[in-house]
Amino acid sequence: MKKLLETLKKHHSDTYEHCIRVAGLSLAIAKAMSIHDKEQQQIVYYGGLLHDIGKLKISKDILSKPGKLSFEEWSLIQKHPIFGYELSQADESIHHDISYTILFHHERINGKGYPFGISGDAIPLSSQIVAVADSFDAMTNHRSYQKEKSPKEALDVIIGDKGTLFSTIIVKKLIEVLNK
Repeated sequence: MKKLLETLKKHHSDTYEHCIRVAGLSLAIAKAMSIHDKEQQQIVYYGGLLHDIGKLKISKDILSKPGKLSFEEWSLIQKHPIFGYELSQADESIHHDISYTILFHHERINGKGYPFGISGDAIPLSSQIVAVADSFDAMTNHRSYQKEKSPKEALDVIIGDKGTLFSTIIVKKLIEVLNK
């Protein structure tokens, strides 16, 4: 796992830093949800830490491209959860539930996510938690393709998507964590 993270840091430091922040926020949400089991906390934390590890298989030029991606580039980006799952499965130190967290972190409650379009309870809870943390962090930090939003603006977007894209309970716990 450590080698994968070091490789990601060299490949695309912005993604690496994003993963660090998402892991911490994901764990805070899990604790706010009263997930006290240490193994489950580790699955959420390491799932957040490695959620974008599949971006190792995507060129830096695409990851850092300013402006809109082409259809082909966006199609490749949408495969990063699968790439991440494959990379994590090749590392025997990574628990299979962490691999599933990575695989499903872009799925949405209403089935409008990717890579499979699954919905509701078919999405692992750990992936649902990482999805909320990932979205919040992505919106509140500068990306080559978009200006960052304030925490309030990002939270307003996520609140607007609760019950459709994101779990209502997880969004409520995000609000609790941010208000501490």
